[in-house]
Amino acid sequence: MKSKCKCGKVFYTPVRNSIRIYSKCEDCRKPKKIKGKTGEAELFLEIWNERPHVSELTGKKLLPLGHKLWFSQFLHVLSKGTYSELRLCKENIMLALPNEHEKQETYPKFIAKRDEMHYKLSHNYLDLN
Repeated sequence: MKSKCKCGKVFYTPVRNSIRIYSKCEDCRKPKKIKGKTGEAELFLEIWNERPHVSELTGKKLLPLGHKLWFSQFLHVLSKGTYSELRLCKENIMLALPNEHEKQETYPKFIAKRDEMHYKLSHNYLDLN
């Protein structure tokens, strides 16, 4: 059955028991992902200006500011998904090269930092600002 969406597009919709299944076209049915500002970009720039530009895992030189992978050099020790309150906590962020970021669990320095963060979090020693 031919239908017209609110956006003006004409689309074909399946009919079940004389009832249209969709009242919107496929584009209008898709949820729109709107990325809001998280504050990470500003925080990363602050960290970049405060710390030496070397990997905290290996000591290798980091990619320069403006490089397309620059943002992937900031490694959240405790994940943003599980510990969303630590997303903007400087203490929870390490500098590492993108290829080190992918295999972070293999570095003893990362494991030690992660364990330290878990300890501080469980004993309320973390300053979340």
